Amino acid sequence: IILFPHTRLFLTYMRDKIVLQFFPKSFHLVQSGLLPGKSAKTIGLAGRLKEAHKVLALGGAVWIAGDGLQGKEKITLTRFGRRFPFRAGAAELSVQTGAPIIPVFPCLRPDGGIEVEFLAPLVSRYEDIPAAQVEDIVRQYAEIYVNRWPKMLPYLRPGRLGKRLKDLDK
Repeated sequence: IILFPHTRLFLTYMRDKIVLQFFPKSFHLVQSGLLPGKSAKTIGLAGRLKEAHKVLALGGAVWIAGDGLQGKEKITLTRFGRRFPFRAGAAELSVQTGAPIIPVFPCLRPDGGIEVEFLAPLVSRYEDIPAAQVEDIVRQYAEIYVNRWPKMLPYLRPGRLGKRLKDLDK
């Protein structure tokens, strides 16, 4: 399970240069585009989760953003004058399937290029308690993400960075 930051700035790059090149079998697990209504959303999400399980069972990769506005909020951290919400979907999928979670963090270079860092898989300290495993993994990712966040876009001018902040809050 590849866990990456939810920003439009990096999404296409992450998909084209990382996921699709290294994992011909891959699935982007998102909640956007589901039909309206609670029942329809539940059915649609169940289908997407089934597909994610299938791809992982075939040795492929599921890529998902652990932050953002979709899904049930599990943990919220407030730093740098803004609120960072984190979702439990990737951690839940990992606990259900045994697939490792690999955090991936891009960083914008001064020349406009992107450097990408793959971190070691997140491992929970709790072995036999699935709910505690999920919370522990989400908390680990949240701490890493928030501490790295200012480094992801260090060369953007303050006005442009402000626009990106607003994009994250949409």
